[in-house]
Amino acid sequence: MTYPPATVQTVLPILPTPSLHGRELDWLRAMVVDPDIALNYLETAGLHLTLRYLYQHFFPLEFRLSTASRYWNDEQHSEEELEFFDLIHDRLFYLPIDGDDSLCTGIPVYSINPNGWEEGYDWNELNRLEQLLIALSEQVDWEMVEATVPDVLLPMPLPPRHIDWRVFKQNCEASTVPLNYFFDTVQIFDRDTGNPFIDFCEEQFVDYWTWCVEAIEELTQFYRKANQLLQQSQLLADWLTEHPDRLVQLIELWNRSARSSPITPSVRTISASELTDRWTMRRT
Repeated sequence: MTYPPATVQTVLPILPTPSLHGRELDWLRAMVVDPDIALNYLETAGLHLTLRYLYQHFFPLEFRLSTASRYWNDEQHSEEELEFFDLIHDRLFYLPIDGDDSLCTGIPVYSINPNGWEEGYDWNELNRLEQLLIALSEQVDWEMVEATVPDVLLPMPLPPRHIDWRVFKQNCEASTVPLNYFFDTVQIFDRDTGNPFIDFCEEQFVDYWTWCVEAIEELTQFYRKANQLLQQSQLLADWLTEHPDRLVQLIELWNRSARSSPITPSVRTISASELTDRWTMRRT
């Protein structure tokens, strides 16, 4: 949106370019001719004021020393706001916003989880852990994994529907490092960790979090946890790459987490006369 808006320009003299130095009321007085324009301006000004407050809250020293311009126009951020985003990106969490982006009314959250196995992957370029995960999810035949370690006799893994995920998690947590990272690695593969920096698709972002202190603190914690999970998964991948025969240990851990067989109720067939006798006895 260009300031002053075209509607205002047609009926009022051009006013000074808006900034965060107290001229907002002048603009609001000018925009009474169009409530929608006034509301849009008020919301936009509120966003810029919020971003400036957050910059000062999280990076007070940098805020005081900043020489970046605070002026904003159209639907883009000021130099000061872009400087604030860079500090978040460098020190708090992944936030790749640049001057070409439009106005971010909410905090965009991008995935840092690689998705090399999701579309158009080359089987031979995947590491052994990724190959195992794809096979366990039944996207390829198990023979493809067996072919990668022809000298190792691999047990046949159970289908995912036969796995008790609660038991699987407990078994992994009770294992030694890095086997204890196996459950979280499966969750990362399935994008089912509950962490937005892992579960969202790599090429998409979700503009979900509101610009506020609590949201930035929460996303900072999510980002730290996401990096921890990915590092642990990489340790497991490296451990498996060093000795491919360790596939056996992972598969055995997987198979030990099978669902308990349902108890089959005992059924005895009784004759109609016996049923009649029992019913008679109950009534007498």
